Amino acid sequence: ENQAVVSKVKKEEKKQAPPLLHSLTTLQREANQLYGYSAKMTLDLAQELYEAKKISYPRTDAQHLDEQKETKELIKKVLTKLGKSNLVERVAKVGKKVFNTSKLTDHYALIPLDLLTPKNLGDKLTEAHYHLYILIARRLTGAFMLDYLYQTTTVTTLVKQHAFISRGKIETQLGWKELYQRDKKTHKDSEEEQNLPDLKQEDEVEKKGQKLESKTTKPPERYKESSILGVMEKLKLGTPATRASIIETLKTREYMELQKKTLVPKEKGMQLIQNLKDRDFTQAEMTANWEQTLESIYKNKQGYQGYHDFLTQMKGLIQKEVEDLNTLSLNVESSNEPISKCEVCQDIEENARCFKCRH
Repeated sequence: ENQAVVSKVKKEEKKQAPPLLHSLTTLQREANQLYGYSAKMTLDLAQELYEAKKISYPRTDAQHLDEQKETKELIKKVLTKLGKSNLVERVAKVGKKVFNTSKLTDHYALIPLDLLTPKNLGDKLTEAHYHLYILIARRLTGAFMLDYLYQTTTVTTLVKQHAFISRGKIETQLGWKELYQRDKKTHKDSEEEQNLPDLKQEDEVEKKGQKLESKTTKPPERYKESSILGVMEKLKLGTPATRASIIETLKTREYMELQKKTLVPKEKGMQLIQNLKDRDFTQAEMTANWEQTLESIYKNKQGYQGYHDFLTQMKGLIQKEVEDLNTLSLNVESSNEPISKCEVCQDIEENARCFKCRH
C-alpha cells in the first residue's frame, strides 16, 4: 500500500521576541558555548573591557536597564556609535522588555559604552576581548530589532490506519535573528526545519518507503561550564561575580577537571561526595533558605537582634560541622604538578594573575 491521505493540516503563525540583555552569567554561558571561554576567563576579559571604558560594570545579575530618561538617551548615543542609528526610534517603543526598573538589583545589564573594532584594540585589548564585546553589543542591538516571525506547518498523514506526523517551518521575518545567522547553534529551534509542499486535507500523497529504527535512551549529558552556570544561577549558588571562582577552585583543588569542554569529577571529588552526601550543608536548598531568612529579617525589621540570632545559629552549625569533618579523610594522591601562589595574598594563581587580589 503506497498511497497515503492527508488527514489534517495545521498552520500556526509564531513569533519570538529578542533575548534579554546580558547579565554576567548569560554572557559567560554564551562565551563558553561559542568560544569555549571559561567563566573566569570571561569575567577577567569583561573586567578589562570595563577598565578600558568599553562596556558597563560587568559583575551584574540584571538583564534590564532603568526607566530614567538619561538612560534612554545614553542608549540612543550608544546605538549611534555602533552604526545603528536606524534603531534609535525603537528606544521609545520597546518598553519594559528592556527598560524595567523593578527588575534591577545593584547594577543594570551589561551594555557597550563605546565602539570597539579589530582596528582600534590598542596594546591592551586582544581578539578575545573583541569577541566578548561583540556578544554584548549584539544583545543590545538585537533588543531594539523586530521580532522573529515564522510559520509552522504540522501535517498528519494516514497510511492505512497509521498516522504519521510531518513538521515544517517557514521564516517570514528574520528580525533580530539576522544577527545570529553565523552561529545558529546558539539558538536551536525545537521544530525540525524542512520545506513542505502546500498540502490540504484529503490530498493523496505517495509513500516512498519505510524503515524501522531501534534506539536506546542516553543518560543526561555531563555539564559544560555554560550549563552548570545556568544551574548555579537557578539554585542561587554564588553570585555572578563568585560563580567563576567557585568553578576554578573546584578545578584547582582537583575535585573536578575539564576534559575538552566537559566538566568531569575526579576521584577526590567523588570521595568527597560519598563522604558528605548525607549532610545538610551539601544541599543547594540550604543556601536558598539562608537567603530567605536574611530577607525575612530585613522585611520584618528585626534589626540587630535578628541578624545576631542568625549569626549565632550559623556559628553553632559551622562549629559542629567542622568538628565532625575533622574525623574524615580522603585517600587520594594529589598530582605532583607545582602550584603557583600569589606573593601578596598566598591565593592560588591562574594565568599568571591572582584571581583573589588581582595582583
